[in-house]
Amino acid sequence: MRIAFLIDVFPAISETFILNQITGLIDRGHEVDIYAHRIDSGEAAHPDVARYGLLERARSPRRAPTRRLARIVYGARLSLEVLAQHPRAIFQILATLRRSLACAGGLLAFAPMRWQHRGRYDIVQCHYGHNGVIADGLRRMGVISGRIVTMFHGYDIRDGIENGWRMYKPLRDSGHPVLSISGYNRKHLESFGFNAEQIIDHPVGIDPRRFVRASGDPAACDSDENVKLITVARLTEIKGVGYAIAALKSVLIDRPDLKIEYVIVGDGPLRPRLERLASESGLGAVIRFIGACAGDQVAEHLHASDLYLLPSVNEALPMVLMEAQAAGLPAIATDVGSVREIVQDTVSGYVVPAEDTQALAGRILDLIEHRELWRPMGLAGQTQIQAKYDINRLNDRLVELYRRLLEDTLG
Repeated sequence: MRIAFLIDVFPAISETFILNQITGLIDRGHEVDIYAHRIDSGEAAHPDVARYGLLERARSPRRAPTRRLARIVYGARLSLEVLAQHPRAIFQILATLRRSLACAGGLLAFAPMRWQHRGRYDIVQCHYGHNGVIADGLRRMGVISGRIVTMFHGYDIRDGIENGWRMYKPLRDSGHPVLSISGYNRKHLESFGFNAEQIIDHPVGIDPRRFVRASGDPAACDSDENVKLITVARLTEIKGVGYAIAALKSVLIDRPDLKIEYVIVGDGPLRPRLERLASESGLGAVIRFIGACAGDQVAEHLHASDLYLLPSVNEALPMVLMEAQAAGLPAIATDVGSVREIVQDTVSGYVVPAEDTQALAGRILDLIEHRELWRPMGLAGQTQIQAKYDINRLNDRLVELYRRLLEDTLG
């Protein structure tokens, strides 16, 4: 099959779920091209980007100028160029996108660009709802062809909740299939008006083999060792890392004898504030900020840790929990989105209310005081991830889905 991916940024170190799909489809013999709003070749990239030569497969529209007047002139020229190429379709399509300037802008940016194979694809796989809307517009204009499949994730669902679902109305009305990564997403997609039959359950996944320890099992802990906690997250408000810092402070106030190390892997706009919070909380010697890391480095940090914390205030289906449990770590996570679909409370870890510092602190202390639970919880988590979220099985399912869609089209 000839498959196009329409995404936001490539490569994005935080979006290994997209990379895993792309490389999995290439491994299965399919031809894949990548179209992104922005190509960031300078970002620290997963080694698979170079291994598969993915930057050579990636294309993006012309970048808009940064100055306001120049952007206005650029937008006007772009609009005239698209109008000249697609005089009949453009007004009707832009009218349907009036509720989303981002979608309208994306449509105008992608329409005049040079598409491989003249835009003729079997499947156009979109990640995030707004890219599905853009692809639908491009298809109606005749810029691209093929079955459009859109996978919704986290921020696009939140955008629909907070700013109104009507931005996705063209995608909903088109009848194109949409992929729901979790029960949480399905519930909201149905509330946006998508037909239940239009929604296909298909989670994101990981390659568990990349995160399993060399021994294949969770590491047993010597009761005299320091306890090493870890969080891997982009440092933004929704990840709630400040609650983890506050919880750790509470634990050490109650048990100053404990020897704890807390490693935070990731970067983002809140890093300076969180570093100050750690210092002001008297935890400067306890907490280490590592910065952003690629997948192999994340696995190394997970293998050097004992317990995983995910204190988020909002999530869809966090892949980092899959990675931590594949590495055999008991997890303490907040009850947001579809976290309970990954962490089995009291079986592979604990699930606590979001923004509840004391509940988080209590479960941290529980696991520190009951280290005999670590190994069975770690094994339970590994089993769950291998059964439900192995990307190799999920990519096989995705290919079968594509084939069924194409058969329906031919039929």
